[in-house]
Amino acid sequence: MLITLSFILSTTLIGFGKSDWQTQKQSSSKILYILNFADGSTKITFNNYVERKAWKSYHLLRESQYFPTIEKLNVAAVMVVNLKSNYKVFTLNDVLSEYNVPEKHSSAQIKIDDDILAFPESILISLSQIKSVKLIRTEKEYYINIITIGYKFKKETEEAYKKGETTGYIKNRKQAL
Repeated sequence: MLITLSFILSTTLIGFGKSDWQTQKQSSSKILYILNFADGSTKITFNNYVERKAWKSYHLLRESQYFPTIEKLNVAAVMVVNLKSNYKVFTLNDVLSEYNVPEKHSSAQIKIDDDILAFPESILISLSQIKSVKLIRTEKEYYINIITIGYKFKKETEEAYKKGETTGYIKNRKQAL
């Protein structure tokens, strides 16, 4: 299993450049998720928003033989999740398409709730976890904000929305359909 884990991690994460790893290393409290799909495919992500009821089983790699790999990745833990076959998991492109985000804004910075994501292209999420998707325009830039079910904004963000300091349009899935 250790050889398999090392191989998967080295081949999947090979595309991350040195500066990307430095950005990711800012937080060693991250969990690296290895998601095994029912069709036999595997995805590795730091951005797992797949609902728990889609999980068939999971295993937190805590055995001492994994410590060197976990330490090299500078993560708090590695979790292997086996997913049930009857759940659809969406990528960032799937979410942008589902919520009709214009293609011209698809390269905008991505936030989930109040957090800017270092590797948004690695998002894996269940649609049932999304409350809305907002395209926000500030004076300096656009960003796409994916709001999850049950999330409460930080007070300063909510006040900015109320004052109209951030503007743009909101398209939730019901409006898009």
